[in-house]
Amino acid sequence: MLRPDGSLVIGYIDKDSPVGQTYQEKKSENPFHREAVFVSTDELVGALEAARFSEFEFVQTIYHWPDEIDEREPIEEGCGDGSFVGIKATRSRLDRSSGSPPEQFSRSVDRDTIAVHIWLSNPVAMCR
Repeated sequence: MLRPDGSLVIGYIDKDSPVGQTYQEKKSENPFHREAVFVSTDELVGALEAARFSEFEFVQTIYHWPDEIDEREPIEEGCGDGSFVGIKATRSRLDRSSGSPPEQFSRSVDRDTIAVHIWLSNPVAMCR
């Protein structure tokens, strides 16, 4: 549960990135990725908007294949270049008084799909 002025932060591998595409292609071979549902930034933003989130801020990192990273990757604002993306989303002020999700959110995005978006792949490579 979020405070009315709270924000949600999600970190994920973008399925449209080189790492995301490779993970998708080989996910049946990896026990961590086997059950994962990879999403693009556009898909995740759409789901968050349907849940009445807005005021998005993006950061990105991992510009190389994780096994090739020898030093800390830069963290930059935006999305579309890095394979790992962080989104900070805040509920729209007009919608903060409502306690229930909008009907279209319940139909278009299920709870389990959102849950798999909140996983972090290869944290060691990011924290070097």
